[in-house]
Amino acid sequence: MTSIDSAASAARYQKHCPGCFQLKGGVAVCPYCGYDESAPRSPLFLPHGMILGGQYRVGRVLGRPGGFGITYLGWDVNLQQRVAIKEYLPRELAGRTQENLEVMAHTPEDRRGFEFGKEQFLREARIVAKLDHPNIVRVRNFFNAHSTAYLVMDYYEGMTLGDYLTSVRTRLEPALAIPLIKPVLDGLQYVHERGLVHRDLKPHNIYLAAVGRPIVLDFGAARQAAGDRVQSLSVVLTEGYAPLEQYQRRAVQGPWTDVYGTAATLFRMLTGHAPPIALDRIGQDPMESGGWAGIPEALVPAMRKALAVRPNDRYQSALEFRTALEQYQSGGEAPLPPTSRSGAETDSVSRPRSRSLPPMTPEPRTAPPAAPAPATGPLSASRGPGSGLPPDPPPPVVLRAAPPAVPPPAVGPVLERSPPNSEALAAELGPEDPLRPPGGYPLLSGRNESGESQPRAARAAPRAVVNELPPLDAVSATTHRRPPAPVPAVLASPAVAPARRREDARGGRQRLLVVALGLAASLAVIYVVLNPPNNDGKTVSPVAAASPGPVATPASGGLAGAQEPKAGAEPLEPVRPPETVALPAGELPQPGGGAPLSLRAFRIGATEVTVGQFADFVRRSGYRNPRWPNYPCESAGGRLPEWNAPGYAQTDDFPVVCISVADAQAYSDWLSRETGLRFRLPTEAEWEFAARAGTRGRYWWGNEYVDGMASCQGCPPLVPTQPTVARSFAANPFGLFEMLGNVREWTCSAYAVGTGISNRCATPGEPGRMTVRGGSWREGLETLDAGAREGFESYRRNVWTGFRVVQE
Repeated sequence: MTSIDSAASAARYQKHCPGCFQLKGGVAVCPYCGYDESAPRSPLFLPHGMILGGQYRVGRVLGRPGGFGITYLGWDVNLQQRVAIKEYLPRELAGRTQENLEVMAHTPEDRRGFEFGKEQFLREARIVAKLDHPNIVRVRNFFNAHSTAYLVMDYYEGMTLGDYLTSVRTRLEPALAIPLIKPVLDGLQYVHERGLVHRDLKPHNIYLAAVGRPIVLDFGAARQAAGDRVQSLSVVLTEGYAPLEQYQRRAVQGPWTDVYGTAATLFRMLTGHAPPIALDRIGQDPMESGGWAGIPEALVPAMRKALAVRPNDRYQSALEFRTALEQYQSGGEAPLPPTSRSGAETDSVSRPRSRSLPPMTPEPRTAPPAAPAPATGPLSASRGPGSGLPPDPPPPVVLRAAPPAVPPPAVGPVLERSPPNSEALAAELGPEDPLRPPGGYPLLSGRNESGESQPRAARAAPRAVVNELPPLDAVSATTHRRPPAPVPAVLASPAVAPARRREDARGGRQRLLVVALGLAASLAVIYVVLNPPNNDGKTVSPVAAASPGPVATPASGGLAGAQEPKAGAEPLEPVRPPETVALPAGELPQPGGGAPLSLRAFRIGATEVTVGQFADFVRRSGYRNPRWPNYPCESAGGRLPEWNAPGYAQTDDFPVVCISVADAQAYSDWLSRETGLRFRLPTEAEWEFAARAGTRGRYWWGNEYVDGMASCQGCPPLVPTQPTVARSFAANPFGLFEMLGNVREWTCSAYAVGTGISNRCATPGEPGRMTVRGGSWREGLETLDAGAREGFESYRRNVWTGFRVVQE
């Protein structure tokens, strides 16, 4: 490209990518997210880069435009953050002029409807702006422009529950679905106590945010319950999720209406389909003729009451329904609390009395279920940052062979050795989900847990998007190169049943064996013809001479999916472990002022484990975690990433992400076997000791952030949309790179609130979440504090969490 062409391109395209708002230098295709600014754009959409409300820059369109509006990715030029901008534009009533981008109604009759809808749109903004709950979408601003209205909301990365059920898992078992729906009920209870009703609960209005929680979206149907006493509400509904009262314009609606929508959503999660339309359930209800198939018998009474056709027969609050689900989780049949009024119609202005809400604290994933609270008690605590995607079923008892005892070190506390790969994977999968269950995993086999055949759509797991980024321009090619080529047999998410794959693999191996034997026989005949027997009457087969020794098979408890090395393959070079730095013994003060922890000397990775190092592990061992298809990596966009294709351009020097605790432990155990040294994840005490590097401030450089010291959201001067390569920032006094920021890091310690810093590795099957440390490019400045800690489910993977190793 000539300098004239480059100047013309820079003038034509945005300097900041409209797809991610990373600085891309005025080229058409973003080298970071792959968004092509030159692709055709509908004239209905606002142009890239224009400023709305004097503060928000317009980017790409998020999702599919709805019938009543368009949602854009935006950039808050004041706060330097991404936002979501919702524009009111009902296409049946109005369109956009190309001269001045004004929104104009089609006809004078449409104008009246358009103005009324715009008033309701702004009313929605005012209603939702009053809400402050972690499971309710947050509104930042709203304003009028271009003859229409705009609503600015927090931008959440992830996918809707509807998309998840369509593209990832068609149905979920109760142990996964109920913990996901409970935070939704918490948010609805909060909304109901403030006199609001959502009235459009369905899977596509529940967002599985990458920050780790479900968020209720789209309050376009919400109304002030106390202010609508005339009950002249318009009909707003989604068939299958709308109760009977929503089909009548002047019917009484309230919290029980949202209870029906939430229960219908849970029904969809458990069965793979929505309930029948409420109108079809009048009289002879098809639900009572085999309609509860797929719902556990002990859960049917609660679901029957929550999905009752008559509003009086339903749970009257989200709290009552949540209590019933907790009772089911505790092992008993869900209770059926009496309705607040029997035989009488519910008053339209009656609703649960307002109560002060407790702080939203994390709820341990495997803690024993609490006794159900009474209907008039306070809300139970919502799940914290680790509850966005459904967790594994909590094992009541874990019976597993204990790992071999490790002699204690000469000084310092005893550190438990990380379990072998098979134990690490088994600990992640749970006792009821062994490493290789008969019949394969859900969505990968043709049968569900009960042995019934699943629909064809439910069997196909999404395939990972591998190497889909476009060619990079000359400007960015020096720092961002195409991702390394993947190992297709190991890394691609399977799209067929395991049984089918095993049959195909066996058939392929048999065909290869036949061809190989035939070729060997031909070569032997040719050799005998050309080389007659020697003096002692013996011949030497060239095939036998070229054959290596016996192929080593993985030892018991080895890697899942390990592949045997091919015969005749060139020997691999010795494994090179990551560079480690020796740290001296020392003490780490406890945050509460208790006795400091004494740490013995150890070595820790100078950087996080990189893509190249993890790729070498996968290439040599054939490692593949069978849980990956069921729990896909959470992205910073709309992709389904994997460690080798995270959705951004990367080289071997980038920190590896999309890694669970079992993956990190498998890498450490493999490294230990290959090198004869002992590697594992660090305890959180070791990690903090290494991060502080002998200092006592918030950061190793002091108590105030210094520009250019780390990568995070709010770490000037950068606005990162992905991690950076290792060693991009200054090393701390111990010589360790990116201990703060870039990607946060797994530790081997279990997470507990208020118990101090742990210098112990969790044992296999130990309940609870695992501790992550260090902050990341995706999180705020507050997470960079060397003492900041967070709990995260061990099976979770995302594009902002990696790990580094400790050498004992």
